[in-house]
Amino acid sequence: MGYKKADRCRTGRIFAAALIWGLVSGAAPVVAEGLPPYGDPAHLHRTLYDGAPLRYTVLRNGKQVGTHTVTFREVGDRLEVDTVFQIRISFLFFTYDYSYTSTGFWRDGALIAMEAEVDDDGDKTLVRALRRERGWVIDGPRGRQVVGAAPALFATTHWHPGVIGKTRILNTLTGEVKKVVMENRGRIVLAVGNTELEATEWAYTGGLQSRVWYDDQGRWLGMAFDGKDGSDFKVIAQSGSV
Repeated sequence: MGYKKADRCRTGRIFAAALIWGLVSGAAPVVAEGLPPYGDPAHLHRTLYDGAPLRYTVLRNGKQVGTHTVTFREVGDRLEVDTVFQIRISFLFFTYDYSYTSTGFWRDGALIAMEAEVDDDGDKTLVRALRRERGWVIDGPRGRQVVGAAPALFATTHWHPGVIGKTRILNTLTGEVKKVVMENRGRIVLAVGNTELEATEWAYTGGLQSRVWYDDQGRWLGMAFDGKDGSDFKVIAQSGSV
């Protein structure tokens, strides 16, 4: 689903209006379940990540091809989390560009809205998800999905360790809520700059296929996944970022 800049501005205004209406319409507050020991996301980003942006290097078959950043903003009683993932792959006279940007809105310890944009070498898609009192309304490239109310929903942005052990997750690339199993694959050692950090590897199986790494404090150190062409992608925290 392609769209022009004017279309994005217009849909953004509609989304913002819907979000504001949802926040003031008197709907029952959404309180996240199962978050301890990590607690409220706003407190989490200040303590676990010291309030600083998270910066990662993206590797394809061991070669750096891009960057990944996560930035936090506290706006009133909300926490807004921006994620930007960008890669460029060059081969002979061919260049492939991919970018992903998203903003997650958190309140009362839970995700309440998400907007994600993908530019896959010129093929653009948009996902918008809004939590209502009775569940989620999600629009994406594969159509609209309505998901009933359930314990706290997490998205594929990975920074929040509360996702560990959850059985469903919002795929921000497709707008689908996927059933997953997170398997503990044991301890690994990651090279982060000139430092080696111990982490636990969790593997998503079922509706998603990827591996994510968290240290003993719950900090997200990175992930690994297969590209569409079978390439090995890794997202690794930069030295001093986490």
